Amino acid sequence: HGELKDFHQIITPIISDNKIEGIAGFNIDITDKKLAEKSLMESEEKFHAVIEKSADGILIINDQGVIIELNNRLESITGFNRKNFIGTSILDFQFELTLPQEKTKEYYSFLKGFIGQMLKSRKSEYFGKLGERKIKNANGQIKIVETTIYPVETKEKYFLVSVIRDITERKLFDEALKNSESKYYGIFDANKDGISIFVINPDDTISNFVEANKAAHEMLGYSKTEFLQMNVFDLEIDKASRSMTNRIDDLKKNKHINIETKLLHKNGQAINVDIIIVPIHYNNQIAIMNIVRDITERKKVDAELLESEKLYRNLVERLPDGVYKSTHDGKFIEVNPA
Repeated sequence: HGELKDFHQIITPIISDNKIEGIAGFNIDITDKKLAEKSLMESEEKFHAVIEKSADGILIINDQGVIIELNNRLESITGFNRKNFIGTSILDFQFELTLPQEKTKEYYSFLKGFIGQMLKSRKSEYFGKLGERKIKNANGQIKIVETTIYPVETKEKYFLVSVIRDITERKLFDEALKNSESKYYGIFDANKDGISIFVINPDDTISNFVEANKAAHEMLGYSKTEFLQMNVFDLEIDKASRSMTNRIDDLKKNKHINIETKLLHKNGQAINVDIIIVPIHYNNQIAIMNIVRDITERKKVDAELLESEKLYRNLVERLPDGVYKSTHDGKFIEVNPA
């Protein structure tokens, strides 16, 4: 059929009466064997290409605890040259990475027993689970790594594969974020104005409050748990101001908007408030932060002042004597009928 085949040829002489009478030849078809060898070679090349391009460190040991493979990324993390460790014990490799203060005979014995048990029993509760540890690499750097160990078993062989990920930067960032959040929440809770946050959903509806400081819920007589089960429109009395679409449109034009409205206290009383509404990002979502100031007393003072002004005008209007108010240059700005 025009196919190319590989043969293994055996040639042997035919001897009769101590004379070579001819040659006998045998051709053994080894095409399938050659194809299998080629496939195996390609598979190994792909395997090596994959582990060398991996963003994680990869370490492979055999059933005797000897390192048989170690990729470039692991060299980078540990600072060790693979040539110095391939063919050596995983125990020595692990102990080399141990922090100086932990390098004791007791820890070496523990490590030896731990690795020995995994290789002997071929079972471990740690298989497939993420572990975390600090190491000291060959360059003297302390790194935090995340490790996963899992077994690979073929018909003839047994291996342990360890995947090592350098998470040092992530852990440092998380720590910095915690410190930052701690400072943020300190300022957040200490603020005398009520601060609350809710999320804008993709359909422009709003979530319940997702965060609130002490002043926000105490201003309206609620516990924090109660407050977080409500949304902004549960609190606003003025129904005409309840269009979130209008507010979002206003926020698109301005970095913030300022409104005066009334909120309903838990006891049923109305509270006059001044609200600064600011768009923010909260947990990768578009959100709104309300900064609320209770202006009930100010409104009361304004009302009293207005009433006082009315009384004053009424009195002036009724006085039989002439009363006037003028500027420095003598222009009248207010006069009574008299």
